[in-house]
Amino acid sequence: MGKILTVEQFAELMPNISRGWEKESGKIQTCIDDAEEVDLFEQLGNFYFELIAKADDEDFDNLLNGCEFEFEGVKMKHSGLRKYVAGLAYVRYLGVSNMTHTPHGYVNKLTQNSEPVSYNQIKDEKKEVQRAASIRFKTISNYLELNPEIFTSYNPKKSNSHSYNSLKTSTLR
Repeated sequence: MGKILTVEQFAELMPNISRGWEKESGKIQTCIDDAEEVDLFEQLGNFYFELIAKADDEDFDNLLNGCEFEFEGVKMKHSGLRKYVAGLAYVRYLGVSNMTHTPHGYVNKLTQNSEPVSYNQIKDEKKEVQRAASIRFKTISNYLELNPEIFTSYNPKKSNSHSYNSLKTSTLR
């Protein structure tokens, strides 16, 4: 079974992360893995396993990378599951980006020329990214519903809420 998002794709889709993201690639990979294996599974249910198994199929390209489509007479565009997963991983990354393990424990990294972002500011940013992800998923869900012959095990009735690390958000607004 494959993966949906690489660290390099994450850095491309989330250009606001540090230019030195390569030094954090292990931490970012952990966030991506959790976003895919926990958050995306929670959202997609058993369709997650079909997605992982067929992620390299040409039929799944528009789902992963986004496309324009018409749903119930309305022209829509979705940005793709890769962008969605990047947002989920970014929410996770925000909480750990300035922390590091040392022989003396798990600490915040500080330098003379920087000031850490407050917990409340990080929490507010996470909520905004989560809100955007929730809205982004609605158009992805419409695309999935439009193509039941391709996405055979997708069930939108089982895919309508995110926990986002204890923050409940419904995609049905």
